[in-house]
Amino acid sequence: MEKKKLTIWLFMALTVLSGMVYAAPDEKQKQRSITTTTDRLREIERYISQSKKGTESYYANRLKELKLQAEEEIKQSEKSEMDAIADAAVSVDVLLGTYGFIPANYIKNENGLMLPKEQVALAESRIAEKKKKILENLEQDEAKLEKRKKHALTVGLADVEKRLKDNAFKPKPKPTHGVVIGIVYSEDKQIALIDKEVVRPGDTIHGVKVVKIHQDNVEFEKNGKVWKQKVRDMAGKLW
Repeated sequence: MEKKKLTIWLFMALTVLSGMVYAAPDEKQKQRSITTTTDRLREIERYISQSKKGTESYYANRLKELKLQAEEEIKQSEKSEMDAIADAAVSVDVLLGTYGFIPANYIKNENGLMLPKEQVALAESRIAEKKKKILENLEQDEAKLEKRKKHALTVGLADVEKRLKDNAFKPKPKPTHGVVIGIVYSEDKQIALIDKEVVRPGDTIHGVKVVKIHQDNVEFEKNGKVWKQKVRDMAGKLW
């Protein structure tokens, strides 16, 4: 009786262990799949994070360039206007020699020369007008730049991230076997390229025998079944 119980117990134990053995590969495969997908998602997140930083850096540098360009345009405008009235500048000695005093309508420029106030005022007015226009253009360019930056971050990168994550969850297509890539046919030579392998009549590939190679198709045989395939035809289930 005890021996019978022991036999039953051993049978049950072996049955459970057998189930565990058969189940283990599936569980490992499932875990491996989860790990692979998780790693892909982490890589995608790192890529998107780096892309965001790169995008922000690009637009920040572009903004600096625009501001520097505007500053340079303002400086050039000021120089151009002041150069235009430079011929009217005279020294203090000339004024004193001419009038015996310095007229009230003259002011000293940065070079120590005297310029008519009226001409200086007109030049400054033109400079202010040009500066205003330059700053208005800068403001418009900044708004356009900010708009492009926002679109790149919220639309462009978001679309890239979505497509990458969608592809991460798509199962990889199983490799196809038995596609006839090309045929080289002559009376003394018949060769076919199957997948990436060169075969001749009588060869076996993926368990399928190459029976004959014709000008426009290849004849195969497996398990007593014979069929023909043309170049680029879909491989059948026997493959």
